[in-house]
Formats: sequence, structure tokens, C-alpha cells
Amino acid sequence: MRALLDFLAHPMAMLGLIGQACFFSRFLVQWVASERQKRSVVPTAFWYFSLIGGLLVLIYALWRRDPVFILGQSVGLVVYTRGTNSSYGLSFLIEEKVAGSVPPRISHQALQRFGDASEFGCRMPDHGA
Repeated sequence: MRALLDFLAHPMAMLGLIGQACFFSRFLVQWVASERQKRSVVPTAFWYFSLIGGLLVLIYALWRRDPVFILGQSVGLVVYTRGTNSSYGLSFLIEEKVAGSVPPRISHQALQRFGDASEFGCRMPDHGA
């Protein structure tokens, strides 16, 4: 017990715990936002909690010199950084919204990335129209 208390007294250990708390908070933020909207959503705050928590945990992992932890958090930070950019999102999937068409047309770029989208109820855009 004494060793645990000594460890927790170290500022870097506290930094790691704060990072984990921020990282966990992202799930609470998403849950509350999804409940409010009655559908699954990923609010912008989710990405900021992910980024801040991931960065703090990465600093802690560097202090611990843990290569597995460092690699995992480093890769995650790339994703979280892109998520905080409001111009990024899933908008590249939908080329345009066609009035009265359900489902929406899927962009050529998305089909190149993900293959045939017809199994998801999507159709190719009419580029000749």
C-alpha cells in the first residue's frame, strides 16, 4: 500500500490519471449527447477529450518508457487531431444530396476507399447527368 501511495504522489502519475479521466470522459460526453438526440452521435467535445486525454497519457507513457503504450497513443492522437478539425468528417462519403432520393448518392472517392457500397443500400452517382 505504501508503494502505491508513493507512486501516486509523483506528479507524472497524477498526470497519467488525469489523462485517463479525460479519455474516459469522452465516452460520457458521447453517451449524454446521443441520449439527448435519440441517436448515436459523436460531438466535437468527444474529439477534444480524446485529444487532451490521449496527449496526457502519451506524456505519461513516455515518462514510463513503455513502447506499446507510446505507439498506441501516438496513432490515436492522429485520429483525434483529425476529428477535432471541423472541416473533416464523413462528408467525403456523400457527393451530394439529391432531392427525394433515398438513399443518398455515394461519392466516387468513397467507393474507391470502401469498395462496392450497394450492400449498404447506396447507389453510384450519375456523373453524366
